Amino acid sequence: MIRLVSGFLAFGLFAILNSVYGEQIDPPADGWDKINDLLFADALTLFRDQQKQADQSLDSVRLGEAIALLHRQPTTRANTDKVLSILEALIAQSEDDVIALQAAYLKARIVQLHPFEPNPDAAIPLYLNLAREYPGTILGQFAFVKASGLQLYDPNTADDERPFESIASQAAFLSDPDVIRSYNLLMAEASQRFDYSDTFSLEHYIEAYDAGLTKPDLRANVLTRIIVLSQRLGDIQTTRARAEEFRTEFPRDIRITMVEELLEKMP
Repeated sequence: MIRLVSGFLAFGLFAILNSVYGEQIDPPADGWDKINDLLFADALTLFRDQQKQADQSLDSVRLGEAIALLHRQPTTRANTDKVLSILEALIAQSEDDVIALQAAYLKARIVQLHPFEPNPDAAIPLYLNLAREYPGTILGQFAFVKASGLQLYDPNTADDERPFESIASQAAFLSDPDVIRSYNLLMAEASQRFDYSDTFSLEHYIEAYDAGLTKPDLRANVLTRIIVLSQRLGDIQTTRARAEEFRTEFPRDIRITMVEELLEKMP
């Protein structure tokens, strides 16, 4: 049985690529360049050729082979199983912590988004284990965010039992700005989605915004939510400061009239 897959592991792929280059691993450039260009069949050939020529199997080459095979079209159950076996061997045997981390992260993504048997529940402990073992790494921290999202949006959990406070109490170790933004946006959006707490939502929207959102539309949307929530909660100081910021930053936004009217009515 075969199945086409359209980027179901895109985040996992590019997180791995960023980690590869960020950690300055020295994998075979041609194969990784082909992956970066999304030429997975070519990359797979290059990685496998290098293994034939090498005296021993290089962990970075095996990781590249797994990524290329996973994304080469069409996706088959046999190839997915082969990828998992490669990753599990790297996790168990690699002496390179960075390679082991990348393999473990990709394994968790596959378990979560498996093209034939997705299992988000089984992915949660894999992500959390990564966060515990590699708390100072970007992938370890993103793994915590992934686990948090799966727990908060679990369709089998009642809204009043979603673990907002438990997750928040474990998040102090997050240090990467991109992860911090993603985490706080996740928490704020989930809190609003499940009517958890306006105060909780406001706190996390502010943390996300102040961590530096790069996309103008997202910045404007989050700032609007901060203004609305702070007004609803009676936090006049925050409402005024953020409304003034919105007027300065987004004078042509369709919501500028609402913001200006709000400022005019404020004492």
